[in-house]
Amino acid sequence: MMRSVTAVYENGVFRPLESIELKEGDEVEVLVESETPTPIERSRQILRKIASLPLESPDDGFSGADHDSVLYPKKDQ
Repeated sequence: MMRSVTAVYENGVFRPLESIELKEGDEVEVLVESETPTPIERSRQILRKIASLPLESPDDGFSGADHDSVLYPKKDQ
């Protein structure tokens, strides 16, 4: 029987986060899929997020053309 179980790795041992019906000494196969992304995976996630951002249009009311006004706002006199 194959079943997916979430576990925590602590002190060199996988600790399941839910009850599992196994007999003492039963052998199982463990496939490890970490939820912590590698630096390359994290970079890919960031790039996918950037690529999914909408393109600006002249009707946005605010765009890259407003760059200087954001970085260098005019002081009220």
